[in-house]
Amino acid sequence: MHYGSMEAMPRVYTKRAPEDRFWEKTEPRPCRYPDIGDCLIWTGAVDKNGYGLFQIESRRTIRAHRWAHESATGETPKYVLHACDTPPCVNPLHLSSGTARQNSADRDSRGRGASGERHYAAKLSDEQVAEMRTRHAAGESAYALHKAYAISYSQAKAIIAGRKRRSPASSG
Repeated sequence: MHYGSMEAMPRVYTKRAPEDRFWEKTEPRPCRYPDIGDCLIWTGAVDKNGYGLFQIESRRTIRAHRWAHESATGETPKYVLHACDTPPCVNPLHLSSGTARQNSADRDSRGRGASGERHYAAKLSDEQVAEMRTRHAAGESAYALHKAYAISYSQAKAIIAGRKRRSPASSG
């Protein structure tokens, strides 16, 4: 078969090792926590939350920080935590294995979780929660408060007891 010129010939692709493809899509940047060193920012595709996406097989894509952690440690944890709090960072020194509880605690300690009045399902403002507790301390019943604030009786009792909306001042 004759193609007439070299330009018309089909391209031949050589399969490259994932390691080679992965690290060329990173770029060092200063970290918000300088004591842990620079971040390695993923410059390839990212998901809607800013986490890098890496295609490891023809149709299999995983989050880039997960691939970096797994390739550095050999572990395949359910959760990979970022010490740097930077979703596109793939620096293995910033990544660690963790549990769902550790991941949630990390999120909450850094103020990333929507809680209190910022939560999408919140029916009361932080000011209303504080007012509700003050009124209860002054003798008003949980039943009267649930009616006054148009929330369920069980929700009113949980707020008053501190089982819900634990610290309204710190969640704003």
